[in-house]
Amino acid sequence: PNDVMLDGGKCAGLITESDCRTVLIGVGVNIAETDLPANAVSIASILARLSPDRAAPYIEPPHRVFFTLQRVLYALSETLSPDFDGSWREALEKRLYMKGQDMRFAAGVGNSPQSTLEGIVTGIDASGSLLLVPSGKTLPQAFAAGELSSAVPRRGKC
Repeated sequence: PNDVMLDGGKCAGLITESDCRTVLIGVGVNIAETDLPANAVSIASILARLSPDRAAPYIEPPHRVFFTLQRVLYALSETLSPDFDGSWREALEKRLYMKGQDMRFAAGVGNSPQSTLEGIVTGIDASGSLLLVPSGKTLPQAFAAGELSSAVPRRGKC
């Protein structure tokens, strides 16, 4: 899971690339943007809905952005520490987006989906892969790459 969701829209994301020797990590945070796609939100836009006064600190001083990134990098360095106990998985599953929901999932590497399937998001495995029980199956499958797209409407009886 690499997207941070806020009020149903993506407000931040992470991407990693590796050449087997080096891992590059990219972080994007929608702080005060106003021209965003329909499935994205900025932190300031959400706060502005709640209270315009609460949005102002995110729009004005750029040092707040650096403070936020500093906290992210500190958390990442703790995670990469040899002493890290792996409790990240439990913490992540508590707030996993759409856990327990029927979703569509485009499984694949990068932007080339290999297949699209429907199923229920059940958690994260020890390697960080998304666990999803495909429709009609009983056991979860792990997916290291892909994209959750939308909730699947439940079919009711007429």
